[in-house]
Amino acid sequence: MGLVNRVFGGDDDSPTTYQCSACPETFEVPDGGRVQCPVCGDRNASPL
Repeated sequence: MGLVNRVFGGDDDSPTTYQCSACPETFEVPDGGRVQCPVCGDRNASPL
């Protein structure tokens, strides 16, 4: 699983915070999880 964590960034179990590109929402995604804004559904979020 180490390779997956390197690809997504962050520590082994800590989620990564993303900033949505379509609305002001920030949200956390677990390592390996799908990046999708829970507010507007946009998938083009950037990790903070």
